[in-house]
Amino acid sequence: MNEFDRFVKHKIKAKHYIRYADDFILLSHGKTELENNIRYIECYLKDNLKLELHPDKVFIKTLSSGVDFLGWVHFLHHMVLRTVTKRRMVKRLAMNNSQETKTSYLGMLRWGECAKIEECCKLKRMITIYTDGSSRGNPGPGGWAGVLITDTKVIEIGGGEGHATNNRMELTGAIRSLELAKTISNGENIELHTDSEYVMKGMTLWIKGWQAKGWKTAAKKPVLNQDLWQELLVASAGLSVDWKYVAGHSGHDLNERCDEIATSFADGVTPNLYNGERSGYTIAR
Repeated sequence: MNEFDRFVKHKIKAKHYIRYADDFILLSHGKTELENNIRYIECYLKDNLKLELHPDKVFIKTLSSGVDFLGWVHFLHHMVLRTVTKRRMVKRLAMNNSQETKTSYLGMLRWGECAKIEECCKLKRMITIYTDGSSRGNPGPGGWAGVLITDTKVIEIGGGEGHATNNRMELTGAIRSLELAKTISNGENIELHTDSEYVMKGMTLWIKGWQAKGWKTAAKKPVLNQDLWQELLVASAGLSVDWKYVAGHSGHDLNERCDEIATSFADGVTPNLYNGERSGYTIAR
């Protein structure tokens, strides 16, 4: 397209010309001049570059009505996002609200008037947590683990007990992780991933019924691990927690890392735990 740039500048002698890839804009004071330029450009592209202008993408517009270019509608003194661009961004944020995605969008949004979608990006700040528990023998020597990921940091935690069940270790991993999240949270939403259906269903389906029945099951038996369920309620109080189930041993790197930490503690081995900048964390996420 460098040849085309030279043609526009030196043959048409356009004073105001912008191009990005195969999208371009010519600015002029008169409509007739732009109409003539379109004809010149059509002939040049066909004869010299074997290209054609797309008939549905050639417009002559005034700045007061807005000029559509690179996802923005440009006016004389400001610009706003195209409606289709906003919808696409909101959809992508719903599918992937990683800090990288938000930072990329916020960098773009600062050039125009788009406070609502900019606020949408900022409100989606989140602490992501993965937890796991392990028990050798179930019951037997146990270990628990948590990996907390903020916008800037990653913290791995873990511990062990001499005699515990797998469910107690799964609960302990969630409790300790949320307790730590409270100390580092600035009001972010929390997304907690567990491979324990026991923890997941307990917090999302069963626990209100247990409380209403005086910590009895539907069969009117005492709820197992009541002490830890009550601790988990306290740990999660005041936090906006979205509980997510991830299948164990399914190849998810962060779940596998939690399993590694928890089983190490269950085996009486203290692993090296990461606590540092997110950019330096080598586990895929």
